[in-house]
Amino acid sequence: MSLGGGDDPGLDPVEQALENLTAQHGTLFVVSAGNAGRQRTIGSPGSADSALTVGAVDRNERLAPFSSQGPRIGDHALKPDITAPGVGIVAARSTHAHEGEGSYLSQSGTSMAAPHVAGAAAIVAAQHPGWTPARLKAALMASARPGTIGVYGQGAGRVDVDRATTQLITANPPGLGFGHQRWPHTDDEPITRTLTYTNTGPAPVTLDFSVRALDGGGRPLDAALFSVTPGSVTVPAVGSAEVSVTADTRADLPDGPLGGYLTATGGGTEVITPLGVDKEVESHDLTLNQTGRDGRPATSIRTVLHRLDGGSEDMIVLMGQQATTTLHLPRGTWSISTTFLGTTGTLLTHPGLELTAPRTLDLDARLGMPLSITPPDPTVKQVNAQVGYRGRLADGTFFASLVTRPSFETLYGAQLGGDQTYPHALSKVSGSWAGGTDDSPYAYHLGYFTPGRMVTGFQRKVTQQELATVKVDNAQQFAGTTGTTATGPQPRDGDFAHSYAGNGIALPSVQTEYVNTDGGIRWKRWFHETGAEGDEVQSVNGRPTTYQRGRTHTEEWNRGVFAPAYEAAGVKGEGITRSVDRIFVHFDFYHGDGQGRPGSSSAPRQRSALYRDGALVAKGTGVGAQVFTVPPEAATYRVETEAERDEPFTSTRILTAWTFRSEQAPDAVRLPAATISFAPALDNRNIARGGVPFTVPVTVWPASGSEGHRLKDLTVEASTDDGAT
Repeated sequence: MSLGGGDDPGLDPVEQALENLTAQHGTLFVVSAGNAGRQRTIGSPGSADSALTVGAVDRNERLAPFSSQGPRIGDHALKPDITAPGVGIVAARSTHAHEGEGSYLSQSGTSMAAPHVAGAAAIVAAQHPGWTPARLKAALMASARPGTIGVYGQGAGRVDVDRATTQLITANPPGLGFGHQRWPHTDDEPITRTLTYTNTGPAPVTLDFSVRALDGGGRPLDAALFSVTPGSVTVPAVGSAEVSVTADTRADLPDGPLGGYLTATGGGTEVITPLGVDKEVESHDLTLNQTGRDGRPATSIRTVLHRLDGGSEDMIVLMGQQATTTLHLPRGTWSISTTFLGTTGTLLTHPGLELTAPRTLDLDARLGMPLSITPPDPTVKQVNAQVGYRGRLADGTFFASLVTRPSFETLYGAQLGGDQTYPHALSKVSGSWAGGTDDSPYAYHLGYFTPGRMVTGFQRKVTQQELATVKVDNAQQFAGTTGTTATGPQPRDGDFAHSYAGNGIALPSVQTEYVNTDGGIRWKRWFHETGAEGDEVQSVNGRPTTYQRGRTHTEEWNRGVFAPAYEAAGVKGEGITRSVDRIFVHFDFYHGDGQGRPGSSSAPRQRSALYRDGALVAKGTGVGAQVFTVPPEAATYRVETEAERDEPFTSTRILTAWTFRSEQAPDAVRLPAATISFAPALDNRNIARGGVPFTVPVTVWPASGSEGHRLKDLTVEASTDDGAT
């Protein structure tokens, strides 16, 4: 089964269905583990007890970085059960596939690993048609080959179909999990489980036992984490014998998921049994008491917790069901943001709670203080008000919480934990106001960032002299369309979450916007042109831009020439990238405007092609999400992309080609595929004035993060007859 979703404690409907079908029909379900690539991310239904859950390894028996790992959510059980090759697997290509060309396609994932195990299970089942699903699973796990990987990454190890066909002795259960040992471990009690060996062979077999313990990364542990008694046992022909296996976490062992392998050998056979125990890291209870602005217990809330000294996977989201919630969390520094939902919006944030002992945090909406920004023009109508908080994890990843309301009359915010500053913290208060007419609209966009803390109340009265004026000249591609624009603030560094509330405008038109310039604030704008039937004609996404106080700036939007463009800092996976032996071509913004702003549009005819040393490798059916498999050796490549749209669109055909050198890359790397924008003087209906000479400004935009992005030479050729001359 190549499907899966998030898992929760207990049996969900899909897991229950798998268990029921297994029992009713005697079917072994082989399920991919998932591609989350972290601990505690085994997906459902692979999390079901009866499922044979498959992780992925590469050709060197290393765990694939995307392969989901255990322990299982809730009871900390041992998952996955087994692994199989899942990196760069060549398989038959569907005629309906969007990727690649021809009869075969190379892909990676636990969905590519699971079919290997399903095939092995089919072979064993053909040999033993009377075996139950549990017995088939036990034979495949007993005969697997463990690699130098933690047990919660590989289970019993890589499937070995040759050994599985001769595996007459199996263990029940085929993997032995010892659950969860809660911190602190000074009072841990040894846990003993019974393991039963079954022999379907014609003669008794004496098994001798050896045990090895491993840490979470598969490295050997010196301490005797696991033991087995007795040291040997004779399993009678067509019979069973029991042994006792004990996990003792009192020794000097690292905290975290630990594992090992019990190996039984004798009579020319070997039985592998994975062992696992989740030795909890130092953790403490955090109790959250939620109170609304009316003083009553609040249940309509959303709380997000981030462990600042952890990674993005250490995020916890709680949707209010109870007024009091107790969490058991690892020791560390936690950011906690709570949004009180409903007509009145309140954002409370503790930027850095030190959880070194049991703690209680009162999330009382009455602590939220009023927020307000007053524009200089009293006649404008407020259309949007926002308060937000942004934090940063140890790895540099930003996270944010945001509350939006139509006006500041129902918006509040406060910092919890005292009046102190935090180097990673940044908060925002912003608003938008609209005035004028459809033909002559104007707007105020005002935003203020407070570094080092979450704002506890905020008031600001703004004068016209503090602001910059931006004349936004919005062009039209063809008659009968209308426009929508939105503008929001961004800080000097990085991005900040913002809800871009669109404001309808006539096209073509010039909109006047007034923005503040405090603290290096940048303003990001987007534009949509929409047809009479609501269909999108063109979208343009602006890059964050700074303006000067007291000055008037003029910007032209939605004018050709339309061509591929990148986001400001580059988006992971955008453009042309390479990972190992695959080249990815992916352009989200193939119709950027003449100023080089990213943009998109519907283009019914698209294609792409990859050439290696002049020879065609493959063709693609679009300019996004195209994947090409290539040899590892260095070569000269040429990527061609093309998109066509019909008149009266501007830039009806866009053909782009890039040439570069590339060789096998161990990790994803961005290739040097610059984009070029042309900005001729077009009027507000994208028409060039005839009969007069005019210049065409040309700008080269490098692919951020790629090597060889410096421009050495530039040649421009022009044609007025579609390239004939």
